[in-house]
Amino acid sequence: MGYIIKTDDSARLRLGIQSRLYEQSSVDLISRAGTLRGRKILEVGCGSGAMTLHLARAAGPQGTVTAIDNSPAQLDASRELVTENGFENVNFFEGDINCLDHLDNLYDLVYCRMVLHHVADADHAIREMVRSVCPDGYLLCEEPVIHDGSFCFPPSEAIDEFIRILRSCFSVNGRDYNIAFRMESVIRNLGLQIEHSRLHHPLLNSRQDKLLYAMSLSDLAPQMIKNGIVDPSSASELHEKLVHLSNSETTMTWARMHSVLARKSNGTERHYSKA
Repeated sequence: MGYIIKTDDSARLRLGIQSRLYEQSSVDLISRAGTLRGRKILEVGCGSGAMTLHLARAAGPQGTVTAIDNSPAQLDASRELVTENGFENVNFFEGDINCLDHLDNLYDLVYCRMVLHHVADADHAIREMVRSVCPDGYLLCEEPVIHDGSFCFPPSEAIDEFIRILRSCFSVNGRDYNIAFRMESVIRNLGLQIEHSRLHHPLLNSRQDKLLYAMSLSDLAPQMIKNGIVDPSSASELHEKLVHLSNSETTMTWARMHSVLARKSNGTERHYSKA
């Protein structure tokens, strides 16, 4: 089951802006997992490689990062970015978060950002990641809520309509877009100890940042139209309104990120082993 939103070259600008909004918060959380130099790290859903760079830097020359994604295009983009920045400690594999059995190693840190809301059974995906964490290792999951709690002032009917059809699109496609709410509980119930959790709610300040709404609609429109959620004319009209809104001085936020850092201790296996 792949992404319902575009992740190809045409989506790179949106992905880059979105990644930047969360970057510093994510880097700070990674540092809370302790010294990672010389350690083994697994990144599940590496995307275009923005966080892969930070993980490669944290692991250092003596450590390794295994980066997986189910999109060959995303893997190519991530591999190119890592190579351009001179890192040689990253191995890339095409893989599915729903099945990590093919991985031979246990990892000191398993990292996953903005992936779980794209899968149908996020609880199973988390269980797979927990299985890949070594004793005393860490699991770090970061998930956005699909614009729950976002605000726009003055209020915008265009933003409200975008959020409504966005949620409909995820729901129709069977995605678990509410996993961010449940993530901490799911991880705790699998026997891990929650070391730190936080919320990060980016404020959109520039015109380019505010264009994220229009960009996201463009990248989701084909799926929305295919599912009968919106017709081409309505999608085009809404896109025009969102572009116009980006030129205003309206106060806007992007999706709120829920992040959980958890530690696995010896004996955790009984909580997540296969039936």
